[in-house]
Amino acid sequence: MPSTASPTWRSGIPVGALAGIPVRLLPSALLGGAVLTAVYTPFVGRLVPGTSAVSSLLIALTLVLLLGLSVLLHELGHCLAATLSGVGVRGVELSLLGGSTELATEPRRARTEGLVAGAGPVVSVLLAVVALGGWAAVDCGAPLTLPSLLLLQVGLANAAVAVTNLLPGLPLDGGRVLRALAWGLTGRPSAGTTAARVGSVLVALVVGAWGVQQLVSGGRSALVQVVVAAVLVWIVLDGARAEVEQAEPVTVLGARTPLHEAVRRPGVVLASDDAGVARAELDRTRAAVLLVERPDAVLGEAVALLRPEQLVGPGVDRTAARDTAGVGTLLVLLDDGQQPVGVLR
Repeated sequence: MPSTASPTWRSGIPVGALAGIPVRLLPSALLGGAVLTAVYTPFVGRLVPGTSAVSSLLIALTLVLLLGLSVLLHELGHCLAATLSGVGVRGVELSLLGGSTELATEPRRARTEGLVAGAGPVVSVLLAVVALGGWAAVDCGAPLTLPSLLLLQVGLANAAVAVTNLLPGLPLDGGRVLRALAWGLTGRPSAGTTAARVGSVLVALVVGAWGVQQLVSGGRSALVQVVVAAVLVWIVLDGARAEVEQAEPVTVLGARTPLHEAVRRPGVVLASDDAGVARAELDRTRAAVLLVERPDAVLGEAVALLRPEQLVGPGVDRTAARDTAGVGTLLVLLDDGQQPVGVLR
């Protein structure tokens, strides 16, 4: 699933790069792979009678690797769509709950958001069709063999990934597709986010009810289904919560502040005029270039001027201000004295 939630690339184990896109593996992915291998190994012998313990372990390990590859291909689908749409990709991360693609910038058009979000599930559907088609061609209806078992499991897993990701709740791909649709129909990004939040709540209610029904009905797999439902409910509710805009801290410095001091400040740095009014934002890219040429440069030489629509007073509707300024634009929140108290993107 694509995300721009984190401004810096998170920690993880580097496992290489594809087309210049770094791929990292979180420790939770290794833990999940180990647990899945241990749980699935005994089932191989039951599904394919006569399989030795060593062969069962090898098949379980192979399945885990194929599922990991499937998740990676899903994320690369997002990467390809983002690259073709002109949205930069910071990297791909694989974790216990799947994967995520971190975009360098937010999509600035509804169509771009929808294409990037929908590309991952499309890849999963294609993988499911290929794997299940291979299983049907090999021995559909016949007793399972080890190769057909792998094809069947990979096909079912990718089908499940596609269906789950297309649920219309954040941060799932389906939630982002819903946001893109509402954004495109209304022309307002905020309307899309509102629709996606509502979708998250509805998905949580439906999945939660399904989990309760499974718990009441009992059955051999009821506990697993309840755990899956609980995790999914937590994911979509947390995703909806994360989409609620929260102001980030801001630092205001005088325009004559030495530039080398300003760039050391974390987060957003604003430059103020002689009257103490914030007028511009530090452009860190321009600052890095300028400091190489002139180490004595000051903050006011490496800034981007703030437009009037970027200044949001205490009585201004933030949602309306964001729609006016445009997606990804920095909004400076002002107090009653017109002093910056935080920023929103």
